[in-house]
Amino acid sequence: MATNRLRRKEKANDSNMNLTSPDRLIWLWVVVPIVACYLLKTRLRRRPVATLLFWDQIFEETPQRAWWRRLRHWVSLLVQCSIVCLLVAALSDPIRINAANDRRATVFIVDNSASMQAKDDLGISRLQKAVELAREEISAGRPRDRMALLTAGSTAEVVVGVTDFAPEINRGLDAIEATDGPTRLPEAIQVARRLIGYEEALTIRVFSDGQIADDEKEILDADDVVLTTVGTSRDNVAITGFQTRRTLSDPLGYSILVELQNFSSEPAAGRLRLTLQGELVDVIPWSISADGVWERTISATSQQGGVLQASIDYVDHLDVDNRATSILSARSPVSVRVISNRGEADWYLRSVLQSIPLLNTVDDRDDAVGHGLTVFCGVVPDKLPDGPVMLVGPPKNGPPIDSDNGSVPAWKLGPPLEQAFVAQQHDASPLLQHVTLQNTLMGSGRDVQVAQQLGTVTTLLEAADGSSLFVAVDRPKGRLLILSTDIVAGDLPLRIAFPVLMTNAVNWFAHRTADLIPAMQTGKTATIFWEGSSPKDNQLALLTNSGRSLIPVSQNHAFPRPFRHTGIAALLVEPGPPSDIPTDRYRRLLGDLDDDQYKLVAVNLCDAEESNLRVAEAEPSSTAPTSSHQPLWLMLVAGGFIVVLIEWGLFNRRIVA
Repeated sequence: MATNRLRRKEKANDSNMNLTSPDRLIWLWVVVPIVACYLLKTRLRRRPVATLLFWDQIFEETPQRAWWRRLRHWVSLLVQCSIVCLLVAALSDPIRINAANDRRATVFIVDNSASMQAKDDLGISRLQKAVELAREEISAGRPRDRMALLTAGSTAEVVVGVTDFAPEINRGLDAIEATDGPTRLPEAIQVARRLIGYEEALTIRVFSDGQIADDEKEILDADDVVLTTVGTSRDNVAITGFQTRRTLSDPLGYSILVELQNFSSEPAAGRLRLTLQGELVDVIPWSISADGVWERTISATSQQGGVLQASIDYVDHLDVDNRATSILSARSPVSVRVISNRGEADWYLRSVLQSIPLLNTVDDRDDAVGHGLTVFCGVVPDKLPDGPVMLVGPPKNGPPIDSDNGSVPAWKLGPPLEQAFVAQQHDASPLLQHVTLQNTLMGSGRDVQVAQQLGTVTTLLEAADGSSLFVAVDRPKGRLLILSTDIVAGDLPLRIAFPVLMTNAVNWFAHRTADLIPAMQTGKTATIFWEGSSPKDNQLALLTNSGRSLIPVSQNHAFPRPFRHTGIAALLVEPGPPSDIPTDRYRRLLGDLDDDQYKLVAVNLCDAEESNLRVAEAEPSSTAPTSSHQPLWLMLVAGGFIVVLIEWGLFNRRIVA
């Protein structure tokens, strides 16, 4: 690019004339009838007179002239021909153009990011003003100029490709809509340079409020970039952070992290309103100093899940950052069946399980239905049931399972240990979260060796000699936990860690986690974990405020394009051919789909740079490119008007004479 600019400077003094529309010179034929009118001989009219004496004398004094000598008013003829030539020259639009810039292109970039939605006192948004200014620049261009139109909000997009047809660019301006994402000016400028290339003299005209990161502003100082700043500085308070997560210590509990920022030189105060599925959760007052930050972690409880929304009741000039949403997972009740032949151990287990919220114990009969977890205490079933299973103090080896070498026991137990103290624990496992069991006496513990055919085995607790006292098995038909100790013979029931351990186990069986369900940000690449049913053709339907689209799924991860608007998006398995189901019907179908067929995703702005509505004063750049051509049609029209006045004076003189 530097070489291109140097070449332009070297040839800046070489100039010539060029006609933008040379085909319009055909109008010079108008000169022909004007000359013909001057050469045309006027036929005298017959009139009866009293005598011909005087007329004969006049005809004798006026000799016959040749046709080329009939131009008695040749000055007037030249003046009228000059008028025609000046007007035709103005129609052909002559320009004085530098020889080095015979080919010139202009790329217009309109910033349609979230901050461009801010309005002035008259209710005109920055985006509307930017479109108006861009339209004025386009109308001032030459008819043969090569132009293109790009937007720089959420993603850099080409609205109109390279063309010399100005109405097409104007139609593209009419189609620009505001997005809720951060600006992408640096990416748009790079796209503009790749779109045109370096063989032409390029001017990139940017219409924006300049709300980009400080480390990216240097790209606006390039020689081929002309920034037109729109809007005036405004005060604003924004939600710049909002996330929600469930807690494992309390199955009903959840935590909310909220961050507000005040982009103003004055303090601000208001109220934060939290709702879950439209029902009020809490109203919290807030007060922020000038250019300050307000952060809070809010704890609440709810079995219900759904859309959690935060909003502030502060009136400012940008609404999109006054609200944010997050998805809270629901907590479903879990039924448990306890089968035991040990009275005291059974009492300990039932007491702990009944203290866990959302856990319902059912009858321990074999024909009991509707349970989600089966607990065997001192009992080994003849066959492992499907679904989640936990065994406490199993007295013998496990039931047989099929393998390549015939039937093998599901697990084998070693001899009882005299001192089964816990030496190591698998701290990374969610089953041992908030639990410390080192040096805990586990009673008559036994080493457990699980068959590989049963599933993936993880040792949670080990004795000093390496014996596995507590193991977890992730099997296809349901998760399995084996605690090989007699809980009555050890210290485990007397520790606070015991109910926490059982709570972690129930959450593990129910696939509950305390992992953050992140809310997505507009304009950023997102990867969404999909744990539902397998979609056809490895594609999911994505519903957003912008409509419906198909996105690929690979290894339980979906890869949508950056979101353009805030709100709630939905991932769902196609219930039928896309052409048979309109977009508006998808939202009604969500209520009829199973939980594994769709997933809700929250999308927020939460961008401090975009919420800062202060506009820096644009500094004039001495290196900014200027127009390489000088229009002459206006001067030609003015010259033609002057010549018309001259001809008017000559005509009046002839009449008077």
